[in-house]
Amino acid sequence: MNRHERRKNKGKGIEDNKFFEKLTNAIKVHQARNFTEAESEYKKLLVTHPKSYELNRHMGILYQDTGRVEDSFNFFVTCVEKNPNGFEAYNNMGTSYIIVKEYELAVKCFNKSLSISDKYYPAVNNLADLYARRGDGENSLKYSKVLLKIDSNSSNTISTYAKALVLNHNIDKAINLMEDLVNKHPDNEEFQINLATAYREIGNFERSKEIVDIGFKTLFKRRLNNEPVKNLVQFFAQYASDKNNLLDDQEIEFFSDRLNSNDLNVDQKITLARGFFEYFRNIKEFDESYKYLERMNELCFEIGDFDIKKEEILFEKLARHRSYPSIQIKESSVIPIFICGMPRSGTTLCEQILSAHSDVYGAGELRYLLQLTKLQDVINNPEINSLEKYIKNIETKETLLSIRKEYLKLLSNINNQGERYICDKMPHNFLLIDLIRFILPEAKIIYCKRKPADNCFSLLTQRFVEGRHLYCYNQKTLAEYYQFHENLMNIWLEKFKKDIFILDNEELVNNQKDITVKLLKFCNLNWEDNCIEFYKNKRQVRTASLEQVRQPINKKSIGAWESYKSHLTEMIGVLEKNGKS
Repeated sequence: MNRHERRKNKGKGIEDNKFFEKLTNAIKVHQARNFTEAESEYKKLLVTHPKSYELNRHMGILYQDTGRVEDSFNFFVTCVEKNPNGFEAYNNMGTSYIIVKEYELAVKCFNKSLSISDKYYPAVNNLADLYARRGDGENSLKYSKVLLKIDSNSSNTISTYAKALVLNHNIDKAINLMEDLVNKHPDNEEFQINLATAYREIGNFERSKEIVDIGFKTLFKRRLNNEPVKNLVQFFAQYASDKNNLLDDQEIEFFSDRLNSNDLNVDQKITLARGFFEYFRNIKEFDESYKYLERMNELCFEIGDFDIKKEEILFEKLARHRSYPSIQIKESSVIPIFICGMPRSGTTLCEQILSAHSDVYGAGELRYLLQLTKLQDVINNPEINSLEKYIKNIETKETLLSIRKEYLKLLSNINNQGERYICDKMPHNFLLIDLIRFILPEAKIIYCKRKPADNCFSLLTQRFVEGRHLYCYNQKTLAEYYQFHENLMNIWLEKFKKDIFILDNEELVNNQKDITVKLLKFCNLNWEDNCIEFYKNKRQVRTASLEQVRQPINKKSIGAWESYKSHLTEMIGVLEKNGKS
């Protein structure tokens, strides 16, 4: 019970005492993940206490836990109608909005909770976690530091802070904190999976595998013994995707049944489906593999809110000729290298090669320019109003100078070693190439491209950061979006032909040294042998290519789509219609 309800019901007698006792017992059953029994007990109590704040709140949480998120809102609304200052219920409502991908509404709920109780730990933690999941390192770090002020000794606080450090290019410190957490809490599943993921990002696959393999087998055994476990699905996905691991019949049957059950939320089912896709692809059972890929994409596409027509309007507006007001530019101490193109087009490999050079810092995918220009708002919400607001924002001299100044300042802040060149590997900066040429004329621009079918199939197999690249989860919209991208790039290439280096992935694979020489020359960089042995580069990598770029260049990904050709007729049909395949 929360304190408000206890006070209100204080002295009401034995009947209410019995109710609270029964509710407390039902909550314990719920926390033990015996969902069916807990629901039965909750419903009995609702008959006599339909407006109970805590009863409705825990019913809402139960509906979250069992995948009935839309219905959970009804219970939380009842809570805040009963108690307008119910900061716990606003926080719970925010978690429901996260599950249905309504992130802005989730943030509003968490902030409403904090406006009532500004040190309510769960709401602050949820904000830090949401921003981390969305790849917003700045806000994730901001709220994790608030957690440190509330409870610096909490293991959860330290874990949340460590995850924020990973996003802010401080992974060594993060790993030290995570190792300490795992040593102190060896049975905590979340701490283990976070540490395994961090080791993968710096290329320590052996240590990561050790954590995942032991963790998966241990958790699976506990689950079979009906012991409560929380992160089994995440461990399964990493274990199953490892080419060196084989699942036995019992494991396949168990997780297949779970995928079709009602006790997993949508995110967990997506994670399971992708794990199975990668597992069957690794053992070359491509038809079985595609079955799970299709399931993953259907789930991702259903929970997203994507309109290809709005994207078409966005690309058409960006392609129109625009005259910027003249500005006076001061020389910068750092030179940005923009590595752009479609995601999965070779941008990570390009950055790995360049960042192996002693004069180059690889900063990864930076959202700085998209945010400063407000184009990120358009990508998040591609409505006419937000698009017009973006265009208006970049038409004034003051705004353009401010964007340049702030962008270069942000680059300098993360450039701890003082390299002259900084790679910004945000693929969708290709949308801003005309603006980049105008406000950052010293910048180098590299356009990465692959054969369309290879690029699109690779995108179809990915699950991206929450709410990003929603066009990838449907064959038709993916191929159409690829065409929009190519049409815009053709305009930029015609306009800025000499200022853009085209890095063709297949040419790089087939002729690594010559292409690398040309790439370095374009960037005004002297030759260094490290750029050929880029796979020895120990920098942090946070993209889906983190394993590939730790290996010498190979041809494994070229033509990978052909193993699934019979299932890709819609995607290939759209590409061929536009003269691409």
